Order: sequence, then structure tokens, then C-alpha cells
Amino acid sequence: MEQVAKAIARRSSWRIYPSGNLSLNLLGLSTQIPEKVVYISDGPQRTVIYDIFIICGKENFPDG
Repeated sequence: MEQVAKAIARRSSWRIYPSGNLSLNLLGLSTQIPEKVVYISDGPQRTVIYDIFIICGKENFPDG
């Protein structure tokens, strides 16, 4: 899934960052695997939803 998110970001010239539980899991600070994978981007105010992950523009960042 991460490769798909990176491909979407690359196509749109965005930088993406893992958010919430995903970032904790990637850093090894949590063993929980997030049900919903959310990335925050420096892109415009729009949300891209693909399967189980979401890429959000800065101001569309979801709570939780």
C-alpha cells in the first residue's frame, strides 16, 4: 500500500507523511497495525481515497 501512496504523491508532485497510528507503527513505537492508513500531504485541499488508505491535503486532515 505504501508504494501506491508514494506513486500517487509522485504523480501529483506532493510530499506525503504517515499520520497517527501508522507513523507510530513505522517508528516501532507501537505494534498495532492501523485499520485505516492515513497520509497527510502538502498538496491542495482534497482527499484521495484508495482501498484502505487516505491521502489528505493539510487542511483536510481527519481527526483520529
